[in-house]
Amino acid sequence: MNRPGEKFVAKSPEAADIDADIDADIDIAAAELLDGYGKEMTTTKRLKWITAAAAVHIPAVSYAGITLITHRGVIRSVAASDADSLVIDNIAQRYLQGPCFEVPKEQRIWRVDDVNSETRWPVFTQEVLSQTSVRSMLSIQLFGHSDGGAVLNLYAEHPNAFDEQTEEISLTFAAHAAMAIETDRRTRARREPLVDRDLIAQATGVLMERFNIDAPAAFVLLTQLSAKYRQVLPETADRVLNTNAT
Repeated sequence: MNRPGEKFVAKSPEAADIDADIDADIDIAAAELLDGYGKEMTTTKRLKWITAAAAVHIPAVSYAGITLITHRGVIRSVAASDADSLVIDNIAQRYLQGPCFEVPKEQRIWRVDDVNSETRWPVFTQEVLSQTSVRSMLSIQLFGHSDGGAVLNLYAEHPNAFDEQTEEISLTFAAHAAMAIETDRRTRARREPLVDRDLIAQATGVLMERFNIDAPAAFVLLTQLSAKYRQVLPETADRVLNTNAT
């Protein structure tokens, strides 16, 4: 499969067969993913569906998970095909080690061929060996920026399970996971200003009723409380509403 800019080189029948197998696997994976996009799902359910499909359709993959990493190094498991994926995220968070920390800042794909002989994260790998059946790992960046990143983690139960074919097929799943997360992020970004304005309006009404003041005075009071608590205005509005409800 030649990429843009590459020179054409005649391939042996064996190499051509391998490329055909890769193309077929990618077609199957893409069809499975596109079928899922025809179904109504929340973002969380869609990501769980993607990890489950990855564990079934990507050669050699036993388990799959999607992990978010904040800029402060906090890990959050957002989807997993099994318990071992969650265990590995917990190990990574506890010791601040593992490929999921490296992928967002180093390179798009990070492969661990044999957990038993891996030396970059000694505590992490020892815990993985003792707590799970995972022996190979493949981590693929979904996105990475100053606020953090997201990673698709693929796991196998035997060493040297992954190769370039696995990497190429897994990029299809990574692209769909990244699209689902980005769509959710944009939807939240559109909704948040509306929610914030609603919170502020409700809190202003509460202060008007409680202190028998007009709307401008209630808004000034809300901003003063915001400065006192060192919060942004929507957080203070939420605090006022929660206090009023108790």
